[in-house]
Amino acid sequence: EWARKHFPNIPVWFGPYSHDKRHHAKKGDVLIDDRIINIQDWNEAGGIGILHRGDVYATLQKLKELV
Repeated sequence: EWARKHFPNIPVWFGPYSHDKRHHAKKGDVLIDDRIINIQDWNEAGGIGILHRGDVYATLQKLKELV
């Protein structure tokens, strides 16, 4: 709901399983996730993965660098 409220023009999907996330990746799509395997799978599928390690400010900085 937070993403839909703050980014209404950006579609958000949540799969039933973690390994399904990669099926939604397209070139230029960004995934922020705390699991390395999800980031690796996302990147291999053509997306851009940002590994969240618990520091919201560091994660946001990485996201700002992309845009």
